[in-house]
Amino acid sequence: MNSMEPQSHDLTPCHVVDSEYAYPTASRAGHTLKTKIKPLPAHDRILELLDYRADEGLLYWRVNRGGAVKAGDIAFINKRTDGYFVGSIDGLKYAAHRVIWKYVHGVDPLHIDHIDGNRENNRIENLRSVNPTANLRNRRLSSNNTSGVCGVSSRQDGKWRASITLSEKAIVLGDFKTKDEAIAARKAVEKVLGFSSRHGERV
Repeated sequence: MNSMEPQSHDLTPCHVVDSEYAYPTASRAGHTLKTKIKPLPAHDRILELLDYRADEGLLYWRVNRGGAVKAGDIAFINKRTDGYFVGSIDGLKYAAHRVIWKYVHGVDPLHIDHIDGNRENNRIENLRSVNPTANLRNRRLSSNNTSGVCGVSSRQDGKWRASITLSEKAIVLGDFKTKDEAIAARKAVEKVLGFSSRHGERV
């Protein structure tokens, strides 16, 4: 069984850069993940343009936007392929949940975690500002994952590999004869590291 040393194998589907960050880039070699956070508009500008209904978790335009979009219409209704709602302010696109956080709190968030895992639920009580590591530990299993378990993959030699990503490095926990052994190794490390009980659930 291999020791817990950083490896350079491909990232598993459940360890992708969250699109909270406006400009995600990833380098496969060594798994260096670089992100740049797009600053949100000024708080006064957000309040000038938008209303937020906390009971619905929705933004509404306060002003006419030209064309068919009028004051009182729901704002930020376009959904990206990753499930987040987005909209534009002064020609730049922003995620609805980030705008909502600043609308309520007056400051840019770090990384927004949807507590219940539902990216459409933008009620303020369902949003929390966390660092990227905390958000990763709360991630659900990607639909692209084929093993059914985050951080567990099959090898060409018939063995099963357990791995985990820490501090932007993929670490191999070991290669095992059975899938169950690999899962047990992965879950044991998740428990020690304090991963959410929801981590690795199917999206």
